[in-house]
Amino acid sequence: MAKIKTQFIGSICIVSGVSCILSLLGLTTNNWLDATAVFTERLQSRVNYGLFSGTLLRQQLAATLQFNLAIVCNFKEGVCMYSCQREQLQRERELNKILNGTFGLEPCEQAISKRLYSENKNNNIYQNNVTFSVSKRNTDMRSHFIPVGFWISTLIFTVLTNVFTLSSFVFALINFYTNPIEQIYNIFGLYIWNGSAIVFSLLTLSTWSALFNVYLKNNISITDTMRLELTFSSENHANLNYSFYILLAVFSLNVINIILLNVSRYLMQKACHISTINLEQTDAPLQFY
Repeated sequence: MAKIKTQFIGSICIVSGVSCILSLLGLTTNNWLDATAVFTERLQSRVNYGLFSGTLLRQQLAATLQFNLAIVCNFKEGVCMYSCQREQLQRERELNKILNGTFGLEPCEQAISKRLYSENKNNNIYQNNVTFSVSKRNTDMRSHFIPVGFWISTLIFTVLTNVFTLSSFVFALINFYTNPIEQIYNIFGLYIWNGSAIVFSLLTLSTWSALFNVYLKNNISITDTMRLELTFSSENHANLNYSFYILLAVFSLNVINIILLNVSRYLMQKACHISTINLEQTDAPLQFY
């Protein structure tokens, strides 16, 4: 029986360790979403971001420029977006300008070349695009922002997934080397940690999937797609990326742990089965010495 427990708890330790690493990668990597933002055939941006930040690669003629993206939120208005501005104050100012329908946002290229932006503003393509953009888009930009509730919920669920996958790994190690008496530390506790990780990883997947299908599929909420001039379009150019699917793997691994726990319990109960001894009935008199 001890051998069965050691073998299964050892397997659970390995699975929990992998799950713990993957859940941390899901939280910290910048590949929850992958998209292309298009202005013209010759001017496009490749975008990927995670829960906190991301990158934007802009292909402009023969040149490729790279910019960092960072999440910025207005909690009072309940909206978030990913800004390419370098400073937090600039990002907040940019978000508020978009909320107010203000023209003239600072370009991502401001640190590289303001002259390029000024030249683009004077050409006919820019003028035509402003007219098209304003007529096409509603002056109320709220529908293009990321709702702060979706972002915070996804973040909280992902952090809790990390907490419970780590707990599962730690307490699996404890059970591998010792035999704790308290229920919260022994096999019963492993059900709690793995079950909680399953619940919160599923909530993470559900929340981000809803955010993607309702909002991000139409507008990925970055500076280029939110501005009223030189507007890029990301509609139907966005996809879920591998950081999202990492959480799906975490969910699956914790389900595997629950299965291993049940199989282990079944085999140990079977090994503990005591055979019943049947005594033969006899009429022979009992003899005492």
